[in-house]
Amino acid sequence: MIYQLLIVSLIASLVSAQNFGNNVIPCGFEQLAPIATEVSTTAAIAAANLMPCGEESCLRTLPVSPLPMVVHAFAVCSTTDVVGSSLHTSVKMSHAVSIALKITALVLLLGVLGVSIGVLIVDLNIQSDIEATPAAPANFKNIPDGEVIQQADKRFSKFQQISDLYESWMDITADPCDDFYHYVCGNGQTTKLQSPFTISQNKDDDVIARMWNAPSSYWNAAPLPVKQAKWIVDKCHNDNSYTLADQQKKIKTMLQDYIGYTTVNVPFLYPNKATVMDKTALSKLLGYGKGQYGAFALLTSFVSTDFKKPDIDPYLFYVDQPLPIFIDSVYTDDAYPTQKDALVTELVTTMKSIAAKLGVTITDDDTLKKMAGDMCDFDRVISQTMQQDPIVRRQVERNYNPNTLADLNKKTDQFDWVPYIQSAMTLLGDRKTADGNTKVIIMEEDITLNLLNALVKKTDKVTVANYVYWKTLSQILTAVPPPTGHKDKANPMDKFRAVLNTDKRTLTGMLRKPDTADTNDAPVCTAIVQALLPWAASRMYVDTDIPNKDTRQTLKKNVAEIANWIFFGFRSQLDQLNWMDDTSKQGAFDKLNKIQLNVAYPDWGLDITADDNFMNQWIKLTNYLRLQQVLPLLDAKPVRDRTDFSSFIGITNAWYQPQMNSITFPEGILQEPFYSPDFPLATIFGGLGSISGHELTHGFDDQGVQWDGIGALNAWMSPDSQKDFNKMAQCVIDEYSSFCPFPGVCVNGANTQGENIADNGGIQAAYKALKAYESLKGADPRLPGFGSSFSSDQLFFLTFGQTWCDKEQSEDSFKKQIAGDVHSPAIYRVLGTIQNFPAFRNAFNCPVGKKYTPADHCDVWTSVPFK
Repeated sequence: MIYQLLIVSLIASLVSAQNFGNNVIPCGFEQLAPIATEVSTTAAIAAANLMPCGEESCLRTLPVSPLPMVVHAFAVCSTTDVVGSSLHTSVKMSHAVSIALKITALVLLLGVLGVSIGVLIVDLNIQSDIEATPAAPANFKNIPDGEVIQQADKRFSKFQQISDLYESWMDITADPCDDFYHYVCGNGQTTKLQSPFTISQNKDDDVIARMWNAPSSYWNAAPLPVKQAKWIVDKCHNDNSYTLADQQKKIKTMLQDYIGYTTVNVPFLYPNKATVMDKTALSKLLGYGKGQYGAFALLTSFVSTDFKKPDIDPYLFYVDQPLPIFIDSVYTDDAYPTQKDALVTELVTTMKSIAAKLGVTITDDDTLKKMAGDMCDFDRVISQTMQQDPIVRRQVERNYNPNTLADLNKKTDQFDWVPYIQSAMTLLGDRKTADGNTKVIIMEEDITLNLLNALVKKTDKVTVANYVYWKTLSQILTAVPPPTGHKDKANPMDKFRAVLNTDKRTLTGMLRKPDTADTNDAPVCTAIVQALLPWAASRMYVDTDIPNKDTRQTLKKNVAEIANWIFFGFRSQLDQLNWMDDTSKQGAFDKLNKIQLNVAYPDWGLDITADDNFMNQWIKLTNYLRLQQVLPLLDAKPVRDRTDFSSFIGITNAWYQPQMNSITFPEGILQEPFYSPDFPLATIFGGLGSISGHELTHGFDDQGVQWDGIGALNAWMSPDSQKDFNKMAQCVIDEYSSFCPFPGVCVNGANTQGENIADNGGIQAAYKALKAYESLKGADPRLPGFGSSFSSDQLFFLTFGQTWCDKEQSEDSFKKQIAGDVHSPAIYRVLGTIQNFPAFRNAFNCPVGKKYTPADHCDVWTSVPFK
């Protein structure tokens, strides 16, 4: 625009000079003078507007206003009018005036040209400065428009609260363009403030404490499941109706029950007896251990809907790779030689404990150690060769391998599949039978059917029998709680025990991995009930936290509205993608339209009675839960509840379930500092909105795109669109893998890709939603006090960053997290997301090339999916 203005200015100058030079008396310059003034003034304004940060000091470099020159032109023009009227009386005088006019015109031309060139030079210098000048201090960046909120506004106290929160956490001496995480979180880290998640979880814990101490009038009127939860907790805290001897007797009965299920000898108890175990006896031991006691000896299995036909075909058994006894780190070439003695001792100690409870005397320690050593070697093979890479397991389609039990008997010669499945359904009794036509899904087919089968075949039956018995009997040892006043001793070797990854069963993407602090401080008795009876505990939580039904509904309505705005933002992202074809977009829109949103709490036969002692209550409860796992097998047609929260709601978290295509926001996170209806919109969308976008994007991350709108395993992307999506995902993998805070210690970009994609897609959807909302309803007033200098866009990014504020991590803490967490460390959740979103650069006026605004970055769920 400024160049066009300069051209007009030059033309005006040349026309004026030509008219004067040719003694054209009608005073053309007088007509052009206003244009010249407007041109010069507009050029100056345009140049000023191009200056970074709107700094007043920049204005000093602008050229002097051309106004005096124009005034002089008017004066000359007036004089020439007089001279022109006398032209007939004095030709000589006219000639002199003509010379004077030419000189004047030349001066004017040079003056206007000088001004124009000066403005052009300033403009070029300014543009150069924009590229080269570092960003101004934060409080000079993009000073926001609008008025500060007034104290009379009912939202004032919440706006003030947000402003104070920023002031307590932020270190404004840091450059947000180079270190946004420290800019947002630095002061809070130094003063060791509680993180937003800790603040929220502490509030959850306060509600939990109050709900278990509700008055008797509440319990008297409560529905039966809530009363049952209370009975269990009361008996757990104080029950002297049974003794330690009663507990040991019950354990002995359960041990004998399992051992007596087949005629197979227990070698570590009776080493002098022959051990005969065919494939049918082995399969029965494996199935019964799983079905009756929840033990995974060699095969792991679970019941779920048919991934591909969840609303058509009946529920099925899924059989997966084996679970080792110990974690893989103790079995490395470096660790195993030094760790083996400790592992053998752990196995022997447990064997002796089992023998003692059964009244069996073991005298040959050397034989026992030899058996335990063989078990360790067997377990090491499972750990090192039969644990599929978690990255590979993210591709679910490869793990959907339907077989009939008759098919499986042809593929393996060490397992008898009908007795295995029948024994695994033991709690159903004769209500369900398995036969050769029964359909199951085999996961990790090569491992389960080939490698494991070969290992069992070549291994001595004594070792296999010891391994299977040890895994189930050791679990029975902890299946019965001790009476009040007695606690089981902590076992330091427990930290080396392998734990089943439940993600492969629930396929649930959570906002963050729950901290041990979230549960360790909770009283054991209440934590047990909250975990095992989440529905009853959730009802109690709602009754305590939001007793008013209208307030509950308002919360649901408000949060659902926010989520729907996020859905709108994500829809606009999908619609603008130039790398996704129309067919794939239709599949994406269909999935988005069918998402089930679960907010705050569920809209809602256990035979526990108040007279049961805690031991019996516990056994009934665990049997009930195992029964619930297999009970769906009785349904001829599956009945899925997509409104199922699948967890106790008193936690600060959120999750997406691809098999249900559902997003769940439990009540525990719908509170300050994440949400209040009176918070500024920018902070709501930057915090809870980004969380909502994160969970939504899980439906479209590397795992989510494998599932359709009803939660069926049905990829809806075309091959070409999938190819571009994979390139986008690879960019994210490579980008996060480059985050290395310590030498040789880096984020695992492949393992964290799903969460990273969710973070990136989520913040963009939330930002688009905020802009759309503001365009319809207007922006909020500014924060008072400290926060008054921040614009709406800046508040959005500040809230997003502050969501992940946490204490600084040590190298050891960082290593532990990247080894076992699918989420990136907090600082890199912020860095990776912000650097991929140019709107941040605009909000804080950051030049390209800073740490948080690199020239090259990943474009996640945008029209340019990769670099």
